[in-house]
Amino acid sequence: MATWWHGTTHGGAMSGRVMERGGYAAAATPAFGTRSTYAALALLTLAALGLKLYRIDAASYWADELFSVFWVRESLGFLWSAQAFEIETTPPLYYTLLKPWAAAFGSSELAIRSFSALLSAATIPLVWRLAREFTGPGTALLAAAIFALNPMQMQFAQEARAYALMPPLYVLALLGLMRFCRAAPARRDGALALYGVAALGLVYAHATSAFTLAALNICAGLWLLRARAGSAFAWAPLLRLAVVDAVVVVLAIPEIRAILAQAGRYDIAWIEKPDLIGLFNLANTLLVDPIFALRFRIASIVSVAVLALFALVLWRARPGRLAWVFLATPAALFLAMTLGMSLAASPFFIPRIAIFVPVPFAILAAMALASARPPAWLRGGFALALVVATALGLHGILTVTPQIKENWRGLAAVLGPQLGARDVVAIGPRTNMLGLGYYLDGLKQDRWQPDGAPLIPLAPFAPQGMTEAERVPDARIADWVRQGKRVWLVLNPRDGELLTQRAMGLVPGQAPRLDRRQAMLTVLVWDAAP
Repeated sequence: MATWWHGTTHGGAMSGRVMERGGYAAAATPAFGTRSTYAALALLTLAALGLKLYRIDAASYWADELFSVFWVRESLGFLWSAQAFEIETTPPLYYTLLKPWAAAFGSSELAIRSFSALLSAATIPLVWRLAREFTGPGTALLAAAIFALNPMQMQFAQEARAYALMPPLYVLALLGLMRFCRAAPARRDGALALYGVAALGLVYAHATSAFTLAALNICAGLWLLRARAGSAFAWAPLLRLAVVDAVVVVLAIPEIRAILAQAGRYDIAWIEKPDLIGLFNLANTLLVDPIFALRFRIASIVSVAVLALFALVLWRARPGRLAWVFLATPAALFLAMTLGMSLAASPFFIPRIAIFVPVPFAILAAMALASARPPAWLRGGFALALVVATALGLHGILTVTPQIKENWRGLAAVLGPQLGARDVVAIGPRTNMLGLGYYLDGLKQDRWQPDGAPLIPLAPFAPQGMTEAERVPDARIADWVRQGKRVWLVLNPRDGELLTQRAMGLVPGQAPRLDRRQAMLTVLVWDAAP
């Protein structure tokens, strides 16, 4: 009888438990043929893609996404130039791939975000293939399903940013590295090449991938040393791996220079050092609530419950040394290194850089749920907690997201028909000019610079057809109103929090109309003075 896990049976009949890959006991599950497995995987991938595309354009672009839209309009040569590396902290690989996609399908929210959705969906069969290195096809399918429904993956599948590119590259790098460490010498070249290409892709996908690769190499090195202890050729595979890593480093020199120059930059100065609240946010982001659509307390309770039950069920399942070394340890080392560096030096850790962590989590969770070693009540409790976390997270992403992103599209729809020839549009000192610039086709904007307030550093980038907003003092806004011009002042959430009250008194004797109908935006309107 063919089984999902290619395990063993006793006396010709299916036993209550069998041994999976990695040496842990798996509970008996129904037989499932290879074709049926592939069909189920294809169906899962298509269903997940449909879910990721559901209401993908419900929310307006927000500031970082707008940068992506305008950035890919630059030439390919510029994207890989030294000047571009200085301006943008995200490496150019994502933009390089998105550029032809945008040229083919346009720059609408549906068109641009669907590229991320496709990347995320394509990762699902890769997760299944990686899981097959540790377990049978049925449990691997469960791992792919857990990953497919992970709220963090869903969130960044619906955003025009580079994060959806990181999980597939991580899976390929890990798969190549594992095969190199475990394969016969004649089959190592292809595995090492796969690792090298994926590793270089990771470096040019996100700056923090240097820590990801360091963690993978530490684990691979330990595995190779232990597996070949006492052998005369113990160092040969390590040297080959070191050569490939050296090639990756040489090819990544432009990005390495950019990373070194980014420490303490103004555009990451908002990142705070990790603390207890930050650790709760990390757990929430990975498991329940990647965009704070839920209440922090609810998300924290759920994520802590999931992690506690996960730790217990995994400890009882004993997934084997292979899984501990190549699944659990790289993720743990990455988090330890990035959190530690953010504490000891300039903080840069934000939860979204750990977007690949749900890959090993999904595989380990599936292996624990399929194991016969943990008691049924423990596996059931973990499964229930995971379902609750997933359901809460998906509900928040699919229904609440439009309410917690800056609604530039809605504001443009209201503002556009009302703008007259003498109207002036100003934005706050921290407010992004790209929102109205995109939805109102290069609208001229001025930037209010409150008297006595420090200058907010801005990226030295103005898209084609747009000029950087001129900074104007308090008195200029009052002068415009006295000259008979109608003035619209638009503030993002931070500017709205800090400056709304001050803005209300900019024009003596004339209070503006206050409009907060558009999500995450505050608009103050001074009608022309009589």
